[in-house]
Amino acid sequence: MLTAESFDWCRNVVVVPALKGQEETEKVMPSRAVTLFNDWWRNGGLRVSCVKKQGNPGIVPVEETWTWPAQGYLFPATRKDSKLKRRTKDLGTFKESSSSDVL
Repeated sequence: MLTAESFDWCRNVVVVPALKGQEETEKVMPSRAVTLFNDWWRNGGLRVSCVKKQGNPGIVPVEETWTWPAQGYLFPATRKDSKLKRRTKDLGTFKESSSSDVL
């Protein structure tokens, strides 16, 4: 549930929201992570190409892209019928959490 606002680039810190009953905490980013994230931001995101086997069509090339958001979730929902504004692996009925409320 990281957002673009979770990153403090001046101090190289990520603010991790409260999860599973734990308090919100700040994590220091390793220098390699800072370099990697800055490269992604400068290059407009990340692009990964691969191939997948898909039955009758056979081997199909797939390209996945991700861009660093100006604001909001790092991984926003891409489906139109999504109940949340962010991607999730969970299934079921959800409500959008506020900063003090955690799923």
